Amino acid sequence: MPSHATQGGVVPSAPEMDARLQEDRRTPAGRERTSRAEAGALPDGVFARLDGDVGLWQDGRRLLWSMNGYGAPLEVAAEVEVEVLTPRAAMNVMAAGYEPVVHPSAQGAN
Repeated sequence: MPSHATQGGVVPSAPEMDARLQEDRRTPAGRERTSRAEAGALPDGVFARLDGDVGLWQDGRRLLWSMNGYGAPLEVAAEVEVEVLTPRAAMNVMAAGYEPVVHPSAQGAN
């Protein structure tokens, strides 16, 4: 996959990327900023909340997170709306093909 720079764009600096992510994470008042999406539209690597539980989306399924690692994958109907916790800019990068590295407990969940 070509990099942003080879596409004629300017590669942002780390502080610029961090500022963008922070803008996506928090409102100007400092409150958590989330978004809503259908489960079927989530790229791998996104964290979302459904029914009060936070999970990692991988291969179209939800892996619940705990202090002991990730649980078994759970099927979620594609049309179910979830609360997306991952900043929008990061979600867009994953949707464009970036594959995040995940904890070993999530790697064997396929």
